[in-house]
Amino acid sequence: MTNKIVTNEQIAITSQPASLIMLQSAIEKGMSPEQLLQYYEIHEKFEAKEAKKQFVSSMAKFRAECPIINRTKQGHNSKYAGLAESIEKVKGLMSYCGLSHSWRTNQKDSEIYVTCVLTHIGGHSESTTLSAPKDESGKKSTIQAIASTVAYLERYTFYAITGMTSAEMDDDGAYELKSKAESMQKSIINLQPSISVICNGIDSMELDKAVEAKMELTNEEIASINISPTKAREIGIEPPFTTEQISVMKSEKWSTEVRKYYADKNS
Repeated sequence: MTNKIVTNEQIAITSQPASLIMLQSAIEKGMSPEQLLQYYEIHEKFEAKEAKKQFVSSMAKFRAECPIINRTKQGHNSKYAGLAESIEKVKGLMSYCGLSHSWRTNQKDSEIYVTCVLTHIGGHSESTTLSAPKDESGKKSTIQAIASTVAYLERYTFYAITGMTSAEMDDDGAYELKSKAESMQKSIINLQPSISVICNGIDSMELDKAVEAKMELTNEEIASINISPTKAREIGIEPPFTTEQISVMKSEKWSTEVRKYYADKNS
């Protein structure tokens, strides 16, 4: 038996993604700028998909281990969990999962908008936005009224994007919401192989493969993944499909493939 010596350079090459190897090969072959651009776009799409997979995996880990935050702050009518103490309690877990957060604020007319952005170390990020008018209760100055609303929206966008709940959430059914979100997230994780086939089929416009993967699911399974990105983020879960992919599933081309699927199945 012949022993083969594997160099560090060979190890580095085999550890690279296929899309990057294709791009490097195209450069070495002296392909045209137009062809290189096509390879680069393929590489970018691959990197984006890998980053999203890492994000989904980290979010599943975070939500599985995330504690419920106790109410310690006294509001007008009930106790609530303060934002600073909530972040303090989960910042170690977020760091372990490779997650970080930030906020963006904007004001349009009398409405204040706050967006919480959750970013994974792999580069993928998701965000959720809530809005409300400035809080003019009591004898607040204009700045205090704005700051009060921003603080409120920061707290709720943070809870929404991370899928966290506190033992309060204004006593409006937080536990029921958490249970629903966890159930849907579990279904999405269990159906991830089928979801991946559907997404890849749509992205590559191989709709016959995407339709077949979706039609092989039960009605209950289809219902569990038929959720818009906006609605998914409202209850704090990772959406299984993008807005663009959902648009394709509502298109005439998709309907045509569904009819072909049933025709072939019944033939």
